[in-house]
Amino acid sequence: MIGFFDSGVGGLTIAQPFYQKTHLECLFFGDSTHCPLGEKTDNEIHEIVKSGVEKLLLAGCNLVILACNTATAISIRDLQQHYLPLQSFSEPKNILGIIQPTNEAILASCVLSDSVSILATPATIHSGFYQRELEKLGFKNIHGVSAAELAKTIESDDKKLARQIVREIFSDNHTMIRGSKALVLACTHYPIIQNIIQDELINIDSKALIISQSNVVVYELISYLQRHPEYQQTKGSFRVI
Repeated sequence: MIGFFDSGVGGLTIAQPFYQKTHLECLFFGDSTHCPLGEKTDNEIHEIVKSGVEKLLLAGCNLVILACNTATAISIRDLQQHYLPLQSFSEPKNILGIIQPTNEAILASCVLSDSVSILATPATIHSGFYQRELEKLGFKNIHGVSAAELAKTIESDDKKLARQIVREIFSDNHTMIRGSKALVLACTHYPIIQNIIQDELINIDSKALIISQSNVVVYELISYLQRHPEYQQTKGSFRVI
């Protein structure tokens, strides 16, 4: 069984398309009590993420996907390198993030000299995770665009306020975004308002390509399962806890 963790409904933009393509048994935990995750301290984020991951592993998941950029940026390395090796499971288990496949999509869509803007929560931007990983790939012009309150607003389904926040963010960063080849939606909540984001790009005369994680991560996860038969999966239902 595959588990998906997010601090709210955003992770469904990855979990549901994955299930629709594979019909493998999935368990989704959207910890909306702690949304927005991306506006908490690193220590708070890590404890919340670890607790959510443990819940999914104990429920029987042998693969857990951090369907959240903030969770990935802050916690993935520690979970993989320190948490998992200390556990005693009767079957192979793993925890995967969503930033690496996103960076591969950026590499496929842009050349190394292109300017790329990363729209994300404050914690994701401040972590520098995207910037460091893309610089390792050879990119030189990576710009973080911090979107405080946006994930929380999307979670509460306030489209009017979401548009206002996006408009203000784009206005404050219009030169950078207009000069970017791509705008990465580096929060799984953001595809829910992708039409609003596209409208506001047009309003600032930006031709930036929107890179959304939904299709990218789903494709990479299916490919990962094909390469790793040790994480055996069966057909089943999609459940939310």
